[in-house]
Amino acid sequence: MVKPLSNLLEKNYDDQIPYSFNSCPDLANAMEYYEIKSVGLGGDFLDEYERTISRICKFPEAWAPVSTNQRRCLMRRFPYAVFYSGAGGEIIITGVADLRMDPEKIQKVLFR
Repeated sequence: MVKPLSNLLEKNYDDQIPYSFNSCPDLANAMEYYEIKSVGLGGDFLDEYERTISRICKFPEAWAPVSTNQRRCLMRRFPYAVFYSGAGGEIIITGVADLRMDPEKIQKVLFR
């Protein structure tokens, strides 16, 4: 069963580091794609996304910089990356991208 996005948006992973989402359409599309592939896989995708967000909140500087103000954290089980920026102790999720996409499309996802 796929968890509703509203539950994810209300979740606070780290009381020390607030974060906000600009990536919900990408996340919802990915969840739907995996759920169609196999029942329950969309939920697994969301669980992995939550673990990725938790890692980002715990170690915001640990992941690869992709620009002067953005970093990328790879999801472990799926070919996706979570892009984020951090300023003043706040983490902003700027995108969720399928790494099998053309790099130009990934840029469009990040800078729309």
